[in-house]
Amino acid sequence: QLNGGAEQEAAPPVVQNLAREYEMMEQEEEKEEVEKARRSPLAPVSRTHSNNGGVAVERALAGAGGAPSSRSNSNTGGAPSARMDSDDSDDDYDYAMETQHDEEEDDETVARRLESASNGGGSSSRSNDFGVPLIPTDCDSAVEGTQNFMCVFEARYGSNGRGHMMPPFFIGSLQSAIREAFECPDRPVCERRPLALYIHHDGSIARNVFPQTVMCNEQVLQLLRSQFIVWPWDVTAKENENKLTSWLNECSLYDARPIVSSFLAKIDRFPLLILLSKEGSQLRMIDYLNSNDSADTGMEKLLMCMEAYASCKVSLEKQAQERHEREALRQEQNRELQESLAMDREKKEKQEREIREQKEAEEKAQREKDEKEAHIAALKASLPEEPAEGSADCCSVRFRLPEQGAALRRFSKSSPFSVVLTFLESEGFPVADYRMMNSDFPQKKDVSEWNPKATLADLKWPTREVINVEER
Repeated sequence: QLNGGAEQEAAPPVVQNLAREYEMMEQEEEKEEVEKARRSPLAPVSRTHSNNGGVAVERALAGAGGAPSSRSNSNTGGAPSARMDSDDSDDDYDYAMETQHDEEEDDETVARRLESASNGGGSSSRSNDFGVPLIPTDCDSAVEGTQNFMCVFEARYGSNGRGHMMPPFFIGSLQSAIREAFECPDRPVCERRPLALYIHHDGSIARNVFPQTVMCNEQVLQLLRSQFIVWPWDVTAKENENKLTSWLNECSLYDARPIVSSFLAKIDRFPLLILLSKEGSQLRMIDYLNSNDSADTGMEKLLMCMEAYASCKVSLEKQAQERHEREALRQEQNRELQESLAMDREKKEKQEREIREQKEAEEKAQREKDEKEAHIAALKASLPEEPAEGSADCCSVRFRLPEQGAALRRFSKSSPFSVVLTFLESEGFPVADYRMMNSDFPQKKDVSEWNPKATLADLKWPTREVINVEER
């Protein structure tokens, strides 16, 4: 009840809190006024509140709206008492207790005036107190929009040395914020964090109170900075509202869409802080904060969201560990397979090389054999015919060959010694590899070193001779 019993609709919690603050301020001011009145030439004045506190509430509400405070006394609070020192004391008391006209206002108007008073006065416009929107309608991208949001937010609520109290807003699109929060590209699962969507509307009566008392609260900020990705957006303009609705649909934020729609139907519930987690491939809303929530309530909901996502992270870390183990096993198996294949290739190449070398060796040996046989055939063809046995020009030579027994050949004494050497070579015993020892006694001679052009007669070759062929 206000003004001694007049009924009004209950004000929102934010309004009630501000009303209590202004009530305390009015009480302090009243005490100072009473003290000054006692010291003045006028008679001291005593002002008594009603027991139900209605006058104080009315004074706070009216004072916040810019109107002079209305002071009245209720019968329930007792009659005012004053000590008069002169005949004019009654007039002085009436002057001091003069009641001003009561002004009835609805809750929204009162709250707006309270908020204006808390900001040091200014325009009564709800949607443009600061003149610059958080996100202009001409922003070409989400990156530009979120950058502008952060700059204007800091100018509004991070001034007077409070720049360090800014929330850690993510710069970029909603899709990028989701990826950064729940995927953490190229980083471990432990660095993943839940996502908080901060949706602002300058038409709300709490457009200044909530950012200052909740979003810029030191404990809330510490939690947001260390444990959350915070993506901001402003829906004051219809164009920006449509963009947000479209992005929510594109990102499959099915839990968040009806909440945003309900807040847009009653904008005084803004600002809105939606807390999101992820289970498997599905994004899920854990809870949300609105204009009626205090910093303590916000801390409770943030911690609850952290706990909900922590259980999901345990499962994600387990899955990541299993994937890592499977990948390690796959890599080990692949390494072993590659080593086995390499060994097989090496073995096959070795076999092929050996076969190729063997074939080449055989071909070479055959070629050498053919060449040798051709050479021997040519040598035999070049030998002169044997002279008739018993002729005066004939000498007989018996060759003892290594591992082949003996060979007998008749030569003409007029033939050069090279004929004897050619015969031995035709039998496979070239002079380069073998020596020929005669039968001279006591010391045998190596006749292979004799002059091949000299005739057997010149060399005094005996009619019968035995030559031992030895390997050099």
